[in-house]
Amino acid sequence: METRFLVCTNRPSSPWFFLSWNIGKPLGDSVQEPIVYFGDLDLKPEDLQLTNGIQFLVSERLLEILKAHGANAEVFRSEIVFPNGKRRMDYFSLNFLDVFPVVDRGRSVFEVDPDFPDTKIYEIKRLVLNESSIPSSPVFIMQENLSYILVSENLRNDIQHHSITGVRFEEIDLA
Repeated sequence: METRFLVCTNRPSSPWFFLSWNIGKPLGDSVQEPIVYFGDLDLKPEDLQLTNGIQFLVSERLLEILKAHGANAEVFRSEIVFPNGKRRMDYFSLNFLDVFPVVDRGRSVFEVDPDFPDTKIYEIKRLVLNESSIPSSPVFIMQENLSYILVSENLRNDIQHHSITGVRFEEIDLA
């Protein structure tokens, strides 16, 4: 049986397509709400929904958990439009404002971004964090790879307790 995934995209003609997300700086008034995403299939969206970029599109359920833990993020009302014409208005795009360099580059195993070899990494095979660099924030973006969301153990436990979908956790070594 083939696994099917819903992917939500912004169309190139939309005002949201070229926004720079997850840079640790507020987008503020540059965002017109709602941010509209177009689903490629008529499937129920996950609580953390896959998009075509590094936008974080979350359900109201997941947003409430993040807020309860004190996540530092801008929140933008969002809408998902499905091929059958149905719409979901209970999703939000997040721009996380906490971005920190935390990777122990000597102990981690990864490939570097050829355009930014000293600062950007991808294809992470083993991730080790500098324990002294980890902030007190319950959720933050890893500066070395902006698609990685790092969460506290308490937040992870709460997300698992509420059976949030679309999230996968990996244990990370500390140095």
